[in-house]
Amino acid sequence: MASASMHFLEAFTRAAKRQHVSGRAQRGLFAGRDKAFGNNVSFSKRRTRRAWKVNHQWKTLYSEALDEKVGLNVTTHTLRCVDKCGGLDNYL
Repeated sequence: MASASMHFLEAFTRAAKRQHVSGRAQRGLFAGRDKAFGNNVSFSKRRTRRAWKVNHQWKTLYSEALDEKVGLNVTTHTLRCVDKCGGLDNYL
């Protein structure tokens, strides 16, 4: 049943509307966040490439529409947005 609920939720994610979505973001609620790239700049102004990874957590959220708990990979930003909207169903 969890996989059926995942397919239901995938249709409503914000990341699904973007052109390129990473594989990890397709399997969770990432609120449009993705891996970011840039430079570390030292004191001597030497630049080295680096990546900033998304802070994601595995959480179990309750869906009133499905009347069950759904385990999802969500970013901490998404968790704040879900709380602000008043629940998972209102966020979606």
